[in-house]
This record gives sequence, structure tokens and C-alpha cells, in this order.
Amino acid sequence: MSTAPVLQFPSTSHQFLRIKDVCSLTALSPSFIYALQAKGQFPKSRKIASKVSVWLASDVHEWMEQQWEQAA
Repeated sequence: MSTAPVLQFPSTSHQFLRIKDVCSLTALSPSFIYALQAKGQFPKSRKIASKVSVWLASDVHEWMEQQWEQAA
């Protein structure tokens, strides 16, 4: 007897975030995020389709934690 495969949702670390999601999380504008990224001061986005760039949620959360620690 075969059973249907169990679908597993990706963990938070593997979630993709679009620019609007990154802006909501960080309270930064898209232009500021792209400027920081160009300077190597923000996680790099990855192109997953011809017109779709995403960030890994874990990368953005890690960056946010670092900023919080530096501000203390």
C-alpha cells in the first residue's frame, strides 16, 4: 500500500523574500537596500527567473541582528 508524499514547507531560512518584503522587514527603501548591496553591506539578492530577484530570509534576518548588535 503506497501513501501520498507528505509536503513539507521550507524552513524560515529557505524562504524567499521579494524587495517589498525586505523593505517591510528592514524599514529601508528599495534604493537604500540596493545601494547597501552594491557596497557589499547588505546580503546579495539572487535571480531565480529573468525578472525575479529574491533574498533568503535567513540572510536578511542575520543582517538585521548584526545591525541591532552594532547599534547597542
